[in-house]
Amino acid sequence: MNKKSKQTTIMQSRTSSNSTQRDWGIWIVMFVAVLIYAGTIGFDFVLDDEIMTYGNKFVNKGIAGIGDIFTHGTLFGFNGMNDQSYRPLMLANFALEKTFFGGTSGSYHFFNVFYFALASGVFYLFMKRALGAGSLIPLATALLFVLHPIHTEVVANIKSRDEILGFLFVALSLLYVLKYAQDGNKTKDLVISLFCYLAATLAKETGLAMLGLLPITLWFFTDLKFGRIASITAIYLAPVVLYFLMRSGAMDNMFFFRRHQRCGKQFAFGG
Repeated sequence: MNKKSKQTTIMQSRTSSNSTQRDWGIWIVMFVAVLIYAGTIGFDFVLDDEIMTYGNKFVNKGIAGIGDIFTHGTLFGFNGMNDQSYRPLMLANFALEKTFFGGTSGSYHFFNVFYFALASGVFYLFMKRALGAGSLIPLATALLFVLHPIHTEVVANIKSRDEILGFLFVALSLLYVLKYAQDGNKTKDLVISLFCYLAATLAKETGLAMLGLLPITLWFFTDLKFGRIASITAIYLAPVVLYFLMRSGAMDNMFFFRRHQRCGKQFAFGG
């Protein structure tokens, strides 16, 4: 079966399934995610949670600190270091929760579970969009993702909100670029995808890697030709440029390392 025929089969499968029954898959996936990790809501602060939450002066300001969060490096509000990492979306997330929910460990853990469940649901929708709704593979894959123990530390550690938000926005971006490619090139879908990609990079720098996943996703799950895939991928350089402009304007070092002066020599450390 060639690439175009495979895509036609997926489209027909999705249309047929959506027209005949309500899809409960997303609710099943999200329910299982909450069920598995609800116990973490009672956990306390651990390890480097302090750096990103109660020990961070910008987060402790709540909403009033969001301006400072976007104009400084991640660690500046904790120890005054203004290099290495730039993850303002995560800290802004914590600042909002500080204002509205008091910044307790329970509230931070609750939202870790909430965002993980939401990200898992979006991942299911992406898989359904990519593989077609007539198959059980998207649901099985999403449940395997939720149940895999590799996610335990991420969900249970408040500081790992950056990983959860990064994955959530990458999944959303890929979902909407597939909608754009498969449903008539609607500008709204492309704009949403671009916005989500930028949000993923602002949650954690690893979100930048989606630029490599994008053409692979379009190649395998659409009938687009190579030239069209390349032109769409090129558009996503705009959020990359914007991210680095924001990073360079906020930090002393726009790259992903910090330098320490020791015995007259400089040592670079990755972050």
